[in-house]
Amino acid sequence: MFLKSEVLEQKRPGLALFPVALMRCLEADDMLRSVPVVVVSTDGTESRLHQMLSLGARGYVKKPFMPETLREELERVLGGAYAG
Repeated sequence: MFLKSEVLEQKRPGLALFPVALMRCLEADDMLRSVPVVVVSTDGTESRLHQMLSLGARGYVKKPFMPETLREELERVLGGAYAG
């Protein structure tokens, strides 16, 4: 999958805005806009959750998490189509 170069150039450890830039990049791309995104993050604040959902994320899981939590969120987002 190709992502816009400006997003890839920003990918470096500790960059808190990378998820925001990635979500904006996905939203701006006609082919990628419909890809369901589940954000997995250490930032579990309500403001971050609302920010990611407003940018198009369909799910959000806070780290650390139990594998079952991620599985349940993927099943919810994918409507039962997840077979992992």
